[in-house]
Amino acid sequence: MRWIALTRAQLKRTTDALFPPRTSSAPAPDALLVRAPAGGECWNCVERRQISWRITGALDYPCNVLLERGTGQGHWSPAAVLASQVDPRALGTSVVVPELPSGPYRVRITSPELPYDACSPPLTIRTVRKESSAPASPARYRIRRTRRHVRRRIRRWRARP
Repeated sequence: MRWIALTRAQLKRTTDALFPPRTSSAPAPDALLVRAPAGGECWNCVERRQISWRITGALDYPCNVLLERGTGQGHWSPAAVLASQVDPRALGTSVVVPELPSGPYRVRITSPELPYDACSPPLTIRTVRKESSAPASPARYRIRRTRRHVRRRIRRWRARP
């Protein structure tokens, strides 16, 4: 039985030399990971969208949710603030996509407590053209036509027996 104890001790020394044991003396750093939007989504302007995340550690300081536009060379420039002073423990927020030019964007969540900002994978924002429900005629013509129609109805009403 002594040989089993010696073999275990030798195996432990060998594995500790190759793979040092992990020490958990330092607490895990605060981190935030964006869960939604997932990469490749297509958003339309003036549309309500849900942004969600998960956190590790204890984040107490409010976060800002930003939208950044891709420049094409791998750089991102700030485009809009989607939400500010959001409680990170809420694990999400609902935002309205602002009217922006079409193109690639990403969501960035910032907080002074975070060691680094959290970013979503790239998504696409489309500008949707609104269809007009009004007729193509000028407003002045429509008003004149409406007045003429009202006058005719009044004359017919007065002329009835």
